[in-house]
Amino acid sequence: MRLHQLARRLTQNPHISEATQLAPGATTWSQLAAGARPCLIAGIHHHTPRQTLLIVRNYDAALTWQAKLILYGTNPDDIHILPSGLSALFEDAAPETVALSDRLGSLRFLASATPGIVIATPQAALERTLHPLDITENTLTFSPGNEIDSREAAEKLLRLGYETSDPVRVPGQFSRRGGILDIFPVGYDLPIRIEFFGDEIESLRHFDPMTQRSTDRADEFSIGISRETVIPSPELDLDEILQRAVLHESGSLSDEAAKRLEELITEDRIALQNQTYFDRIDLYRSLIQPDGPCAIDYLSEDGLLILDEPLDLEATCNRQAEELADALAHRHQRGEILSAEAYDFLQSPEHFSSAPTLLSLTSMNAIPNWISETEEFEIGAAPIDNYKGQPTILTRAIQNWIKQDLTVTFTTDQPNRTKSILAGVEIYPTPSTKATPGIRSQMSSPLASM
Repeated sequence: MRLHQLARRLTQNPHISEATQLAPGATTWSQLAAGARPCLIAGIHHHTPRQTLLIVRNYDAALTWQAKLILYGTNPDDIHILPSGLSALFEDAAPETVALSDRLGSLRFLASATPGIVIATPQAALERTLHPLDITENTLTFSPGNEIDSREAAEKLLRLGYETSDPVRVPGQFSRRGGILDIFPVGYDLPIRIEFFGDEIESLRHFDPMTQRSTDRADEFSIGISRETVIPSPELDLDEILQRAVLHESGSLSDEAAKRLEELITEDRIALQNQTYFDRIDLYRSLIQPDGPCAIDYLSEDGLLILDEPLDLEATCNRQAEELADALAHRHQRGEILSAEAYDFLQSPEHFSSAPTLLSLTSMNAIPNWISETEEFEIGAAPIDNYKGQPTILTRAIQNWIKQDLTVTFTTDQPNRTKSILAGVEIYPTPSTKATPGIRSQMSSPLASM
């Protein structure tokens, strides 16, 4: 049996099948070994594809989950990673273009409510961001045969937060040269080259940002907003608010810090008055988008939120909020920013419980108290020891499992090699599709204890 076949077959197990019937509200899968989780999630996604947001402890864990979900048969195009976008709050620097591109691409995927899995860290999922309508409605679509003035298109790109650069190298940049408009949209792997004949779009082609050579054609291309903080409308007059804040807060700072704060805020006020994007605009997100949602709020009525060890995630959330609060406080004392709180930019971990359907995966017997009225299923998948390089001990373990009337399943993408190795320790699996005690020629499963 191949790995993807195992994931699909497990959902047919009566016990697992009952657990995967996820109704609105909270469900907990307990006694679930970490190694078994991607297999089960891949299986239920194959059986019932839906909009899914999966929260894991850190970015490395997100990459591991992505690789394992693909290994268990999930289409790579159905999986997206949502990184954090708050790096600009820790120091004055330009936004990280690749991370911002990936983030907006994943938020756009969530906003579309398309069935698929978005994997995020706790902070990335709880960061306040754009309203879904800001993402779905602020778009610019190009297709061959359509007429649009290239200068007008360039002006619209500036309003979407794109910057001019020649040549175009990273997401969020564009350039205009005669009848050619090059754009690197955020959320995409390759830039697009638009060739005009007058005001008519003649062709669309992807191109390599390193060689600048065109590759394949595109039939249509939609480009969305490139920043998480939008330029405020003229009706929202922040100028007076910022002036009063500087006067009020300067008194608690050193003379040097007060002077620096006044200079920086003056530069920011001018940019806001001119309706132009600037690197520090994210610092004012709580003023521009005071009720900004987070990724949890992008879930539709049938959307699913999965928490991988919610107690650990809660601790991670609290630690990251403390780190952000410390960074903001120190920056304020240095006169770099106005006074701000961590939860101006983040939702609290309790916000996870607002998801329409919540699934907790845990090997523990406890979950946070903000997950209430949860239905619990004991999956009964325990981790097994690592038998690498210990064939004799593995042989004894398999013999003991058989004596306990357990079905031992071997799964691999190299069946012939696996049979040869097993024969070396006098284990001779036979093909079988029945879940009866004995040895089956299928795979070494993380669910061996079920």
